[in-house]
Amino acid sequence: MQLCILYRKEKIVVKFNPNDTRLKLVNPQMISQSGVQECVEGCLSFPNRFVKTIRPQKVTIQALNEYGEEMIVDGEDEMAKCFCHELEHLDGMIFLDKAIEELSAL
Repeated sequence: MQLCILYRKEKIVVKFNPNDTRLKLVNPQMISQSGVQECVEGCLSFPNRFVKTIRPQKVTIQALNEYGEEMIVDGEDEMAKCFCHELEHLDGMIFLDKAIEELSAL
């Protein structure tokens, strides 16, 4: 399950990571990325729509936690894809903007 509240400027992004632990990021910014991976992506905003994208293999995110303390979070593979996807929502982009190939419903 994934829940995202997406805002910048002292608001919070809430995600559930694979261990079902809440990760709260205030004003998240990607500060580095490396590698390349081909991904299959969908989005709850576009049910039954899937595309292939090219994403970084690893990303580093700088943010504040809910207490205003700076934190650095690394994401690899699937988590890197998720960070990219969610941060792009904050910038008004959707996964379809990054599509390299449309896929049939999985």
